[in-house]
Amino acid sequence: SPESHPLPQMLDAGIIVTLGTDDPPMFQTNLLDDYRRAWDWCALDEASIRELARNSIDASFATTADKRRWLADLA
Repeated sequence: SPESHPLPQMLDAGIIVTLGTDDPPMFQTNLLDDYRRAWDWCALDEASIRELARNSIDASFATTADKRRWLADLA
């Protein structure tokens, strides 16, 4: 159930977690919907949502310049 999802505990434990969509048309979802679910179902606060976004940027294959720019936008 959404209430028992381990995401908040994973973040509290310092585990690097990212959100991603594998196949949006098949699962009828998108990344924004996944962030909304994390916000609603897991009762994450804004700081935790930003942490997820930062983790995603850090884990991406983007250039260092792009990562720096995007991380600055989140600050």
